[in-house]
Amino acid sequence: MSKVSDIAQSLVNVATDPCLFEVATQLNELHELESDDGPSTPVQAQLGIGLCYAVKPLKAIVWARKNPWIFGLLAVGSVGGLFALGYKHGKKRSA
Repeated sequence: MSKVSDIAQSLVNVATDPCLFEVATQLNELHELESDDGPSTPVQAQLGIGLCYAVKPLKAIVWARKNPWIFGLLAVGSVGGLFALGYKHGKKRSA
């Protein structure tokens, strides 16, 4: 019977997490971007289990899906950074 009470307590903890609404909102937005099924409505909760830690990464994922150009910019920046490091290293060795 303790397993049932542990599961029940876990469900209560999830349902009462203060960031459940924000996580659900971000997941719904990400789902809409992936599937184009239209808007969906998240469920709001009050107390918590630590979902607040997932909010920023989810927002970053949603932002990146809305702005796919960032991946090209990161690739160009990485290549440019490697060239700059190589240039500095070569200049330092020749001096």
